[in-house]
Parts: sequence; C-alpha cells; structure tokens
Amino acid sequence: MSRPLAKEIANLDGAIGKFGKFGKRLGVVGAALTAGSLTYKYFNGGITRKDALDGAISGVLLLVTVTNPVGLIALGAYGLLYSMGTFDGIKEHFGIDNKVILKH
Repeated sequence: MSRPLAKEIANLDGAIGKFGKFGKRLGVVGAALTAGSLTYKYFNGGITRKDALDGAISGVLLLVTVTNPVGLIALGAYGLLYSMGTFDGIKEHFGIDNKVILKH
C-alpha cells in the first residue's frame, strides 16, 4: 500500500470514529426524549395508542443498537422527530388515534 493511500485510510478511520461517537450521543438523547415523553404522558393524562406505537418503535430501535451503531443513529433521529410530532400525520392516516390506553 502506498504511503498516501495509507494516510487517507487512517483519516477515514478517524472520521468514522467521530461519526460513531456523534451517533451514540444522538441515540442516547433520542431514547431519553422518548422515555421522558412517555413518562410525562403516563402521569399527566395517560398514554395513547400513538404513544404506545412510538414507544414500541423506540424499543425495537434500542434492541437493534446493541449490535449495530447505525441503529443508534436511527434511534436518536426517531426520538428527535417523534418529540417534534413529525409522524402524527402518518399515524392518523393508518387510524392510530389518541385514545388513552394506559393511565396512572
């Protein structure tokens, strides 16, 4: 392997490592946002079907992250998008409503 190619590969490894650290932090933030939101809703009116679906999706993504760092990034992105209500229109389209299914 030529010297410049080896240097480029080393630089690529460093960039991938930084991306992995960012993804890990994003995943932790996303999981915390989802858990915090579900906890708040449980004690203040109840968890709806939409909330249960969001919790289930986050749970599956959390399981994926154990073996796959890309899953951690997906969990973080989903948690952030969920907290902003991005998926509400999709849920309504499929008939997933705000009926309370679990209360404190």
